[in-house]
Amino acid sequence: MKSVGLTGNSVTLLATGVIGIINFLCTFISVLLLDKIGRKWFLMVGSIALSASMIIVAVIVAKFGDDWPGHTAEGWIALVFIYFYVGNFAYSWGPVCWVIPAEIFPLSIRSKAMSISSSANWMCSFVIGLITPIMLVSIGFYTYVFFAIFCVMSFFFAYLAVPETKGRSLEDMDTIFGGQTASADAVLLDQVKADIYSQQSRGQYTNEE
Repeated sequence: MKSVGLTGNSVTLLATGVIGIINFLCTFISVLLLDKIGRKWFLMVGSIALSASMIIVAVIVAKFGDDWPGHTAEGWIALVFIYFYVGNFAYSWGPVCWVIPAEIFPLSIRSKAMSISSSANWMCSFVIGLITPIMLVSIGFYTYVFFAIFCVMSFFFAYLAVPETKGRSLEDMDTIFGGQTASADAVLLDQVKADIYSQQSRGQYTNEE
């Protein structure tokens, strides 16, 4: 909050509390609409909003950062766009990055793949939380420019590389990624079901005798 000219314990606590509330409420947007609209749309719209937020905050900090006491209104405007960033992240890249890995990996490797993707997600969050304060002190408003660039890149990544998984089966993932693992898992699962049904049928026949 100091980076946009807001100081004092009460202001910091208020701003942090509002961020938590916005994060919590905006997550319900994805809960309600993710299966209706689709994962890819959420990612691309989120990227646009995140990029715009970072660019606007970067411009405000670059222009007024040397004299926050004389530009408190601009500081609050920057804070609003940080809230806007948090809200858009909460319904887009925040939850969708957990949903897509659970949908694209076949059953045989899903547990390991989810462990790796979850670890990578938390590690990236840790690194960002670690380096951001250092960047704000060292390069100032360029910190927001740095993250804006990655937000823009995330749009093209979502548009070009992320498949739409809404309503898709694991077999469809084989078609998208050019593999056969999900189909093999489906055949194996059908065999297991058939064996269980056969054993149950034999057991029922034996009991009737």
